[in-house]
Amino acid sequence: MVKESLLDGAVNGLVSDAAHGFWLERNSLLIVTSCYAPSLNRWIPGLFTYSNGASALHFEHHFYALFESIAKEASNRGLEVSDTMFSDVMDFSEAERGGFIAAFTRFWRVRSDDVRSDDELAEAATKLLKGCRQHFRAGVTRVKSISGVVSPSDVSAFQRHAEALLNAPDIDTFKECANTLLAAFPKVKPWLSWWLRDAHASMLFDSQRKMEPEIWDSIPETTNAEEAMHWTLHCTRSSNIIIDYWLAVELEFAFVMGQQSHGN
Repeated sequence: MVKESLLDGAVNGLVSDAAHGFWLERNSLLIVTSCYAPSLNRWIPGLFTYSNGASALHFEHHFYALFESIAKEASNRGLEVSDTMFSDVMDFSEAERGGFIAAFTRFWRVRSDDVRSDDELAEAATKLLKGCRQHFRAGVTRVKSISGVVSPSDVSAFQRHAEALLNAPDIDTFKECANTLLAAFPKVKPWLSWWLRDAHASMLFDSQRKMEPEIWDSIPETTNAEEAMHWTLHCTRSSNIIIDYWLAVELEFAFVMGQQSHGN
């Protein structure tokens, strides 16, 4: 999960999501965080967590274990642990976001060489989070299908105005896009207001981001890699081959690393 330098393309950082319906207990979750393995040319799981709930505290346990694992790997490789090692793409769950921030604060508070306050650590954590744009686009699709909110003849215009929010280059342009959207489609105000909250907007829109631009561009813009893994997990669960599947992945990884260590 630790890389010494950024890879080419948006394949850096972590991608996290929780799978519902994997366990027989319907309220339990399988929380997964994945990273990209260039040796395998695929995203692979870095940490699986069984969770018997979906509160911020449940997610905190997952992320704290994740951060400690990353720190241990970095230490074993003689690398200094930095905030950016924890950059993560996730959905807009308040519990998941809150758990990440709490775990990040907890991780650094137990390290005597970090003198930041809890508020400073929480603010630093928000700069490591990027939201899944596919979730926003799915919301656009749902809203434009409601004829009482968006007239069928105006669907294309609504989608164009909504998409413009994502890549607005600066705050003034973003505000102009938002005002234009609301003027044309006033009934979407409750929906748009949710996305314009600072906690959500900073994870989604280019002009509102708190993350460093270099990091933002180097990590994925969706959680699709994790969604695909959830699908694989559900398939393997239903056919009782999950252990064999992930054992095969681990063996493939071990083979590739062995080949590299021998110069092949």
